[in-house]
Amino acid sequence: MLGWDFFVRGGLLSLRKMVPLADGQMPALVSLAQAGRPGVLIVPSALGLDRCCEEQIRRFARADVFAVAPDVFWRIAPGPLPHAELGLAHERAGAANPRQLLRDLTASLRWLRDRGAGPLLALGVGFGGRFALLSAARGAVAGAVTWHSAGLDRLIDLAPQIRCPLSMHFASADAHIPMADIARLRNTFGRREGVAIHIHPDVRHGFTHPSFPGFSPVAANAAFADTVRLAERLAGEQAPPAAHHARQQHPR
Repeated sequence: MLGWDFFVRGGLLSLRKMVPLADGQMPALVSLAQAGRPGVLIVPSALGLDRCCEEQIRRFARADVFAVAPDVFWRIAPGPLPHAELGLAHERAGAANPRQLLRDLTASLRWLRDRGAGPLLALGVGFGGRFALLSAARGAVAGAVTWHSAGLDRLIDLAPQIRCPLSMHFASADAHIPMADIARLRNTFGRREGVAIHIHPDVRHGFTHPSFPGFSPVAANAAFADTVRLAERLAGEQAPPAAHHARQQHPR
């Protein structure tokens, strides 16, 4: 992992920071932005804080968006794992304590707020998608996005508790996420205002991960752009009318 800081547009990108917790400090990748700009909590895939996660942090910095990607596996086996060790990554993810992980994510959200971030969005990648929805159900974030996350249909009982905007991205040829699972999500969320379910054609699982065989630059860029749009929309809804007007008149 890289360990230096540099400026990108209005935001400071710092590729390694420590998020203070009650029982220690959690490594994280972060980007800082101008006060009031939206913030994104990235709950990483089972691979952890890999090169793909670093690149997402860079992209949020260029968009002048706060972001924090905590190493949610720091208590078990910290650090990134390569795609070649995907089996080990899944074992590590299975050993994670969901309640403790949610507490760590809450601390990460607090870290963003303490640095001046505006409305907060949870982005769950793969394994992290479940925790993005759980964060939304707890009312901890103003919106949630998932990228190629399996098992979300097992969380449909939480639907009445999820009242914020929600955007879920899936691949049309994902061997790990049957279309029947996506259909259950559509039946539960599809008619709700503020909920979008995207199915990217002719792509496979892990389409946002350059190290995955199913990587698709087109689908990855579309998912990232949708995430930034939702973050910007949430920021616009919370901004005073005059500030919103000024931002429209003087785009970055």
